Amino acid sequence: MKFKHVLQELNRIDVFSPYLFFPFIVLLYFGTSLFDFGRFEYFGLTYSIWPVILLGLASYWLMVWIVRSKNWRFTINVSDKLQGKSIWVLFALAWLGLIAYIIMIGSGQIGISDEAARRSLDPKLNFLSALLWFSGLFLISWFFLVKEKKVGVFILLFAVLAGLFVVMGYRTPLVIMLFTAIIIFHYMVRQIKFTWFIGALVFVGLAFSMFGFYRFATEDPSNPFNSRELPEISDELNVDQIEERNEMLRARMEETPAVVRAINNESVTGHVVLSKIMEYTDEEGYLLGEIHEGILSPVLPGEQMSPRMKVSEIANSLTVEEGIYITRPGRTTTPTLFGQFFADFGYAGVIIGFGLIGLFITVLYNQTRQMGERSYQTISYAFVLTVFTISLHTGLLDLIFVLMLGFALLSATVEKKIP
Repeated sequence: MKFKHVLQELNRIDVFSPYLFFPFIVLLYFGTSLFDFGRFEYFGLTYSIWPVILLGLASYWLMVWIVRSKNWRFTINVSDKLQGKSIWVLFALAWLGLIAYIIMIGSGQIGISDEAARRSLDPKLNFLSALLWFSGLFLISWFFLVKEKKVGVFILLFAVLAGLFVVMGYRTPLVIMLFTAIIIFHYMVRQIKFTWFIGALVFVGLAFSMFGFYRFATEDPSNPFNSRELPEISDELNVDQIEERNEMLRARMEETPAVVRAINNESVTGHVVLSKIMEYTDEEGYLLGEIHEGILSPVLPGEQMSPRMKVSEIANSLTVEEGIYITRPGRTTTPTLFGQFFADFGYAGVIIGFGLIGLFITVLYNQTRQMGERSYQTISYAFVLTVFTISLHTGLLDLIFVLMLGFALLSATVEKKIP
């Protein structure tokens, strides 16, 4: 009976509130990474990530508590003529994104066909095509906001939009669309109980882990980009001992089937990379903004190094002499949101970064509470909360996502009523 009572109490909780959802995913992500199946030893982890994680969570929770207790909200006084005009901006972005998407598909740029194809997508067209799913996400939600009791149409339109971007081979837009839709459903249709929430997380996590495993298993190994060769060991005097050690550790890892390791491969990789970032900065110093400056690389002239490619260099620099790659050459590495802040500014960066995330999420949550759950603010809140949560793994290093967040925050401030 006690267990049933506890379950009933849990099911009354707003699982997508700032207090719960974001920190819960942080702990779940890094908690599952502890089942490393020998990978930590293989990559030579020596730095514990938990001081960084707990400090970031403390900063986040403190800011959430302050903003909720003070009921802070973004307020901008604008003319009534601007009410409902965000939809026209979204329509314009949708057309621009659709044109870019059609050009990409028409030229055979289908990322799901192979990892090499996914990495060679035209960066400018890929950037612009993202406007299609972003604006489509908001327009479909806006339609649902106005047309009540159209849940079936809402789900169908979301499925069509997600289907368009499966062919790109990128999981991030799909996860963002899915969780934004789930959060909107939670607030506008029916509250999702905690038990259903956990079940949905398990299902989605397994689905996208298998999506990544499928990409790896089906890539063309004859393509140089997909090479799985290991680097040469630099210590010529101890080559045999190092090779023997690496082979022993790989054999220990491979005792666990690849499909099982794939279940939490993303979180284990995030854990490894964050630990390596801590090790690198301890030896070489912080990058002092170099990672965040790289966010602007898509719009700068000439050839630029992306921030994730820089993270790949950092991580591999600590293992390549031992004949090990954390990330294969030519590929990028997701630094985690903690690693992104820590690489540039250390513990101070984590404190400030996660404090700002707590500020933005909770201010939008306050505005949702003020305007009501069937409001434009709910759409923006769902999107912003989802993007920050996904960024826990990917890092917030894409200019397009930064611009999307800016639009979501600004439009939620301007729109005051249901269109």
